[in-house]
Amino acid sequence: MGVKTTCIENQLAKNRMSKKRIAERTTVPIILGTSRIAMPPEVEADPIAKEKWAALAKIYKGTDYITSADGEIIAQLCLLYSDVADLRRLLTEDPVVPNPVDRLVIHSKIDSKVRLIATLGEKLFLNPLVRKRGLPPAPKVVEQGELEKSGFDI
Repeated sequence: MGVKTTCIENQLAKNRMSKKRIAERTTVPIILGTSRIAMPPEVEADPIAKEKWAALAKIYKGTDYITSADGEIIAQLCLLYSDVADLRRLLTEDPVVPNPVDRLVIHSKIDSKVRLIATLGEKLFLNPLVRKRGLPPAPKVVEQGELEKSGFDI
């Protein structure tokens, strides 16, 4: 036979656990993954996107809230930075764009891409305020007493 298990809700209703045990059983830490993400080939081919990828890699090094599922979003963000740089270079270097209407079209494209960059940056916790509010709090480390170290449950 074995120990009959009951669900946490029934144990809470019957008040069979201490506050410490209730907190241990009801709070589950969220661990999302590692920050090791492979660079996609389209990012590696573009020098500006590759430079941005390297800058983001420094930011995310040692974190556990960025997973490989976020790799596509990071790649898209890097490519958007490259597109914005190309459009700005087109405005400053290209003498073919003297027409004010064409310049406005290019400026509107830059603005829309910058808005996308801001949105993706918030999703990737690049904004410090979003990072502070959006990430789960780090679990508190509780020191064990001598009885707990020797195997007793308190």
